[in-house]
Amino acid sequence: MARDDNYSAATERQALLSHSNGGSGGGGTPRRIKSAKWILALNTGANFVFYGMDAILSTYADKHLGFGESAAKSITSAAIFLNFFSAVPGGYLADTRLGHFKNIVLGCSIMLAAVALLVVASALGEYAGISIGLHRGLLLAGVFVFCFGNGMLKPSASAFVGDQFHEDEAEQRSQYFGWYYLAVQVGSIASSIGMPLVLQYVGGAAVFGIMSGMMVLTIPVFLLGSRSYNKVPPNGKVFANFVRVLGAAWRRRRDKPAGSHALDGAKLECSAGDVEDVKTVMKVCAVFIPIILFWAVFFNMYTLWNFCAKNMDRRLGSFTLPAGNAVALNGIFDILLIPTFEKGLYPLVERCRGKPFTPLQRVGWGHVASILALVCAGLTQYYVDRDPGTVSILWIIPQYFWISVSEVLLSVSLYEFAYSQAPSALKGMVTSAWLLCIAMGNALDIALGQIQGHLAVQNFAMAGAMFLIMLVFILMTRNYEYATHAVVDTTEDSVVGDGDAEGRRPSAAAKHSINNQ
Repeated sequence: MARDDNYSAATERQALLSHSNGGSGGGGTPRRIKSAKWILALNTGANFVFYGMDAILSTYADKHLGFGESAAKSITSAAIFLNFFSAVPGGYLADTRLGHFKNIVLGCSIMLAAVALLVVASALGEYAGISIGLHRGLLLAGVFVFCFGNGMLKPSASAFVGDQFHEDEAEQRSQYFGWYYLAVQVGSIASSIGMPLVLQYVGGAAVFGIMSGMMVLTIPVFLLGSRSYNKVPPNGKVFANFVRVLGAAWRRRRDKPAGSHALDGAKLECSAGDVEDVKTVMKVCAVFIPIILFWAVFFNMYTLWNFCAKNMDRRLGSFTLPAGNAVALNGIFDILLIPTFEKGLYPLVERCRGKPFTPLQRVGWGHVASILALVCAGLTQYYVDRDPGTVSILWIIPQYFWISVSEVLLSVSLYEFAYSQAPSALKGMVTSAWLLCIAMGNALDIALGQIQGHLAVQNFAMAGAMFLIMLVFILMTRNYEYATHAVVDTTEDSVVGDGDAEGRRPSAAAKHSINNQ
């Protein structure tokens, strides 16, 4: 796994980069941290709507609009991809034009407009008898607009949580990233179970009406903390600086000192700080690349594992469990595992080792858990194929447990990693790169789903691929040098330290190559 000596040293030096108290107005917990609970509430509501849309879209498109099962699945897969891919322009707008706070408000407003359009379309289709063509067109338009709004929200929501903490509050920030992910799961479980039932027994207009109501409630709840939030201002030149560094590095590639970094030639035309920021972004994004396969494995829950559940004995007493409800196990396990790991496992591991349990080390062990999940899935599928309809649905629990362990170790850790390692002015765009990996994993899952063959063999083959990817990841990250970047504090009662005249705190200058100290 990744080395931890530099992480420990970086942790010890974080206080040197922070304000003395930062917005508390005295003793106790700063108001900006207390107000983070409203961001978590926003995340719960927004993800209730997102996962509710995901849970019913395929059925609604198939049963209510007559697209057919294949086309409905394609629409759902495309919507999931667009939701995460749209985070790229969303992160760009946050870092260069709007800032995370305004980006969140605008993204939520667009989501509200989209689900309101879907309410109107569903009501007209169910009660006014509009043409099926118009109904389909309104649905696709609403889904597309929803994806763009959610893409604006996603990179800013997690980054905005991190913005409420200084670097000497890293432990609190780490816990809040865990609670952030927990909020995702609470919203996910509630909507994944509830919205399909509402669609089945009431109708589409009721489903989208509930989603609209949730967004109407979520936005003002988020605004309750508006006066206390630490709102880092955008840097309109940050993307232009990024591109300029890459161009300068290419033009000056023969002028850089021998044996130096490929980007060091850009220092002849650009500031050293801008060059170091680009180096950091490229280093962090390189860590994300091997994780694409994990997300392809994760999305098996909605494809290969769902097909497996359909062919199992789903009777629980007198009740027959719908195959699609098995995916709720993931959210249930996440809710149990996140606080257990944050409060129990991680501190225990650190006490036993006498060293920090770093984010990249957690990711490495997350790979191990994903391999165990695939092995369990392959074994279950093997016995289901031998005797369909007789294997109890309870045998699917181990694979969901291990994929949930993997998700908590890997995904929660990388949300925190993406924020903490990104330069101050590029946190939204780096988080967008992380979300783009999720989109690519979803696309890979769709592509792998076209391969014909035994499903058990596919699970075992992916377990072997994950093992190889794990080795690559360990080699890539074993000497990773953790960086610390100071956070801009804009709260009214913050203590301005060594920033510039506008209160901005240093970015690239705060980076430490700990191994050399």
